[in-house]
This record gives sequence, structure tokens and C-alpha cells, in this order.
Amino acid sequence: MAPGSGASVRLPGAAGRHVEDLRWRAGHDRLGRRELAALILLPLPFWLFARIRAVRRSAKLRSQLPEGIEMLVEGLRIGEGLRASWQTVALQWPDPLCREWRRVQAEMVPGLAWTEALAGMARRTPLPEHDLLVRAAALQQRTGVPLADVLARITETMRHRAELERELAALTARGRLSGWVPGILPFGVAGLMVVVAPGHIGGFLAHPVGRQMALLALLAQGLGVLGTRRILRLEDG
Repeated sequence: MAPGSGASVRLPGAAGRHVEDLRWRAGHDRLGRRELAALILLPLPFWLFARIRAVRRSAKLRSQLPEGIEMLVEGLRIGEGLRASWQTVALQWPDPLCREWRRVQAEMVPGLAWTEALAGMARRTPLPEHDLLVRAAALQQRTGVPLADVLARITETMRHRAELERELAALTARGRLSGWVPGILPFGVAGLMVVVAPGHIGGFLAHPVGRQMALLALLAQGLGVLGTRRILRLEDG
């Protein structure tokens, strides 16, 4: 057969079967790697979506808590009981506050202590405000201080904390931006190179040393972003 004709050469006997087996294994390995990569990357968008929803829910709940506790304080000061005041807030406020407070109310009905019901809410939604509420409830039970006064102090603390966090976010906006831009820029450059010169990225990732360098670069980028976020994050307490 003339060279360069493009037709495949079939080897006779066992040698031909061995070559065909090697080709099948090579194709099977490539397919297995693609399936593995798909299995690893496929849950990522769903995880990001769930994470964003959880963050937004926590932020909305934190914004609702001061006013909800303030309404609870008003009910206690006009002579309503704890359960009646709690039920009023749970029925009048929208999600997510009403859902969490209804669950606490349902746990208080069978005889579970109020502090234990609050501790369960703090475990389900770990927020600094919930921890503060649990500690204040335990302190009120030990000291006998009027619950309305304790909750009023908690409301003031929550509002002051939210104001400080807003001020801190405004002051550190430039620092957070300077941390995110270097972290995102390499991925943007890599995406541009894939579009403009795909052969360069393909050749780089095809070599084992190139893959190791890419992995180390990703690790360094992740550590840099995490370090910047930790420096600029407001520590609880």
C-alpha cells in the first residue's frame, strides 16, 4: 500500500488483534477520564447554587432578627406570655424568620425548655445572633432579670453589630476588590488564550510538567484568595 494514502494497515493474526485491543483500551481510557471529569464537575453548579441560596437566606434572617425580637419585647412588656408573643412574631413575619420561629414554637409545646429550643435553632442556622440569643436566655434563667430587658439589650447589640459590619464592608471594599481581581485575572487570561491560541494551552496541559504547574498555580491562587478573605473578614465576638 502506498504511503500517505490514509488507509489503516491491518496486521495478520495475533499481532492485529493485539493492536486492535490496544486501540480499544486507549479509547476506553479517554472515555473513562471524560466521565470522571464530568462526575467531578457536574455537581459544582448545584453546590454553588445551594451555597448562594444559603448565604442569601442567612443574610435575610440576620436582617429580620432585630425587628422580630423588638416585636417580641413589645408583646412581653404589654403583659403577653412568651409563647403568645413568640407566636405573634412567627405568624406575622415572612420567611425565613417565620419558619425558624414556628419550629421553635412547635418544639416548646411538648414541654421542651425554651433555651433548648433556641439551642436547636442555633444548631440549624449557626448565626452569631442566634448564639447571642441562646446565651441571653440562659443568663435570664440564672439571674431572673426580666426577659424583655434582656431581649432589648440584645436588639441594641445586633443593630450596633450590623452597623459596624456595614462600615467595615465600606472601608475594606478596595482591599476585597484587590484580592479578587488577581484571583480571577489568570482564569480570564487562560480563557482568552483558549479562544485565541488553543494550541498553546493544549500543548501546555498535555505535558505532565505543565499539568503539575497548573495544579500548583490553582493551589496558590486558592490560598491567596482565602488568605485575603481571612485578613479582611470581621472576626465574630
